[in-house]
Amino acid sequence: METFSSPLVVGFYVLTMAIVGSHLWHGLGSALQSLGIVHEKWTPRFLVIGKALAVLIAGAFMAIAIWAYMRQAGTVHV
Repeated sequence: METFSSPLVVGFYVLTMAIVGSHLWHGLGSALQSLGIVHEKWTPRFLVIGKALAVLIAGAFMAIAIWAYMRQAGTVHV
C-alpha cells in the first residue's frame, strides 16, 4: 500500500500495465500462428477471448494500483 501512495509510481505502474496488456493482446494470436493452428471457425473466437483476457488482466492490475492510491489519499473509505 505504501508503494502506491505516490502518484508518479501509480502513473508509471498503470503505463507499464498498459504495455503488458498490449503485449498480451496479440500474444494468443501470435502463439496460434507460430504453432500453425489456424481454423476458420475457432481462430477468430480464440482471438476475441485472448483480447478480452488481456483487457481483464491488465485492467485488474491497473484498478488495484489506482484503488490503493485513492485509499492512501483518503478518497476511498473501505
